[in-house]
Amino acid sequence: MPVRRWYVLAAALGALLAGSVIETVRAAAPGASPRTVTVAAFPVSVTAGDYDLYDFVVDFPPGSATPRHVHGGPVVVTVVSGQLVLQRGGGERVIKTGESFLEVPGDVHALINRSASPARISAAELIPKGADETTVVK
Repeated sequence: MPVRRWYVLAAALGALLAGSVIETVRAAAPGASPRTVTVAAFPVSVTAGDYDLYDFVVDFPPGSATPRHVHGGPVVVTVVSGQLVLQRGGGERVIKTGESFLEVPGDVHALINRSASPARISAAELIPKGADETTVVK
């Protein structure tokens, strides 16, 4: 199946399933419906082939950090609570609750919680089959 047709099929299936979930929620709680809190959209180009889609929720206790690392495919990260420092390209940027950023393959970076409060991220990665999901960089 051509890649573009696969994406259309996946999107249609996702919309159908989402519609079923929303109707179930409405049936369970009359008058209540889901509310979108934040949306992040980033342009990403991928080649044809098979991929694994990973979805993570990661908690960062105060003072914790990831080692410098890269990913095998694009990653969208959203800070769900708290704030983190993103180190990449020789600089730093504070990412606060509700903010998102994109990591691309080869993007050496680290996340650090320098605050006194915990932080949580949600991350989705699209990794080509056979590629390393994460590689620590010394």
